[in-house]
Amino acid sequence: MPYAERNPDGTLIALYATQNERAHEFMTANHPEIAAFLADSANGQVHARMQASDMEMARVVEDLIFVLIEKNVIKLEALPAVTRQKINQRAQIREAISNALSDQLFPGA
Repeated sequence: MPYAERNPDGTLIALYATQNERAHEFMTANHPEIAAFLADSANGQVHARMQASDMEMARVVEDLIFVLIEKNVIKLEALPAVTRQKINQRAQIREAISNALSDQLFPGA
């Protein structure tokens, strides 16, 4: 029941349940190209979700480090120099973003 849309190179780029102006080619559901296309799409989605999760976890780790420093559980000076540098860079970036947002939301304050 799937109808395939292909790019000019002949690569499968989309599947549709019904035939339309872009998808004329009928393919059986068990066609190897369909299996490969769906696997690539699923892997791409999983990869995108993992990247988003990595970004969220980076923020969690960053917040955790600041809490541990504030509570004197760890000392910033005890961390490797490269780690300190990255923490300081992120703190400066966050402060700049916060200041820019404050200026936009509360001009002249």
